[in-house]
Amino acid sequence: MKTYKHSPFVHLVFIAAILLFGLGGIGILFDHHFKGGFSARLTFMAIALLLSLAVLALYLTSGLNRYAVTEEGLRVDRFLRSTFHPWSEITRVAWSLSLHTFFVYGPDRMIFYSSTDFFPSLAEFLQIIHQRSKCQLSQALEKALTSK
Repeated sequence: MKTYKHSPFVHLVFIAAILLFGLGGIGILFDHHFKGGFSARLTFMAIALLLSLAVLALYLTSGLNRYAVTEEGLRVDRFLRSTFHPWSEITRVAWSLSLHTFFVYGPDRMIFYSSTDFFPSLAEFLQIIHQRSKCQLSQALEKALTSK
């Protein structure tokens, strides 16, 4: 069994972004250089805090994932839960270059997605999924894997 995961650097990036948006939003209330009324301050604070929560949600859904490749299938360990997917369940793998994300699909739904940033063995991981599951690859992903 081999395990794949993001680089530890991704944890620092996510935590820094969460703190930046969260503390920035709270700091707007007390910033005397901010030109605007109280309602403008509350609006900017709400936007910053919502961005902080969005980054936190993204971190919990894809930044903490661990992928264990076994002979029987793929185990995906997420925040507070773990799922197992036999190789026969995986039908398609797609890659979005603009979103820096890859998606793994089953016969009727998306199984999981993850960021391609700070993923050191991404090409090897995706090739193993493709070889063992005999799944279909998106054109962009097929082109990227054959060029490596």
